[in-house]
Amino acid sequence: MDKAEKCLERRNNKRKIYYRTEKGYNLVNQAQEMITRERCVVLDEKQILIPGCEIWFTDGEVIDAFATKENETYYMFINKAIIEEQKEYLEKLNWKFLIDSGIKEEYIDSLIEYGLYFVIFHEYAHILCGHVEANLEDHEDKKAEECEADMFSMDYLINFLLHTKESIEWSSEIEKLFLAIYFMMENSQANEYREFYNDKLIQNYYDPERIEKRDHPLNAQRIIYLYEILYLIFDYPHKHHTFKHFEV
Repeated sequence: MDKAEKCLERRNNKRKIYYRTEKGYNLVNQAQEMITRERCVVLDEKQILIPGCEIWFTDGEVIDAFATKENETYYMFINKAIIEEQKEYLEKLNWKFLIDSGIKEEYIDSLIEYGLYFVIFHEYAHILCGHVEANLEDHEDKKAEECEADMFSMDYLINFLLHTKESIEWSSEIEKLFLAIYFMMENSQANEYREFYNDKLIQNYYDPERIEKRDHPLNAQRIIYLYEILYLIFDYPHKHHTFKHFEV
């Protein structure tokens, strides 16, 4: 942990290493196992050793994460808000189709799990795709990297679900994955400096000055093209009657 803390300090990051809860610890262990499994598969099939990384929670209270490299070791730092604040946010929503409190809690936990996995594999994409080393400065290049990381994470998790869940569960589990991402991005808009003016989405989208200042796609844009991935892969709106019971 000392190396991870020093890595944060050298980057003048105000966040501190956060001692994980049991739930957070278990989810990170699962993600580490998923990454290790992929590394083994790629090594066996292509004789290429792709990088691993250390995953740490920090005490940040907004939904955010980043990946970096220090002395040949890759680190991923994830704000605790992705689990703790997101759980509070989800519990305040009106889940009309979940009557039983136990089922509701289980459903929300699933959304938190999938949301965290999406963030982890988004950040891992920055490592695997060379974004960390590239250290690009152009805003358009940075936005392209974020899009690539989103698509990598979504594609990986869809394939993970297709290989680990029974076919009868595919529709409901992929629905949870998308809703987890949607609500996480919706929650982050309120506290994310890149999204402060998102109530004027059209103005924000076309204003040249704002475009120059933005190195991430707007969350609204990200949700749209992630949904398009589902549409292209599954022809989702026609083959699956997803979201039909969902109302908040």
